[in-house]
Amino acid sequence: MITRTLCFIAALAMAGCTTNEHNSGLPIVTTVLGVAGSTPGAGCTFTVGSPEVEFPIFNPAANNLATTGFVVKNQLTDTSALNAVLRTNSTSFTPHQAVVDYEIPGATVAQQIINVSGNSVASGSSVAVLVPLFSPTVVFLALPAAGGIVRTTTRIEGFLDDGSTVSTSSHDYVIQVSSAVASTPCF
Repeated sequence: MITRTLCFIAALAMAGCTTNEHNSGLPIVTTVLGVAGSTPGAGCTFTVGSPEVEFPIFNPAANNLATTGFVVKNQLTDTSALNAVLRTNSTSFTPHQAVVDYEIPGATVAQQIINVSGNSVASGSSVAVLVPLFSPTVVFLALPAAGGIVRTTTRIEGFLDDGSTVSTSSHDYVIQVSSAVASTPCF
């Protein structure tokens, strides 16, 4: 009887420690906005060390899709020292897609899956993964015309070098929508 009880308690404890496919070894530590190049047509640069802009202003008339750099930090342990035979590191994270939940006042928008752009994140490093938050048409059309606040909860899914599918931690981001104020050229 005691063994069954202990097994039941152990099973409950293990079930309580699940992360819902979110990996605490791959947190989104901050978000960065792009900086326009100095020459026309140079594009935008997203730098990992840039300060986070809280409550950025998005103007729907600018049609920039609110592209945001989500800085992913790879805290997974380098496995090359653990495997003396193969001597390879299989913990590099390659981003594939973002899963974004939206809270838009007066609108109901289902969870969106958005293609992302970003380099692989090696163990111990950080990379800005670019996500166009308002690229799905359904989201763009649901934005409040008079302005307002949009809250997003984003996680990035991808693959490790060993082929396993992983997801980052979630990151909340609040955006001001206003057609009266110009947004930055890269946002």
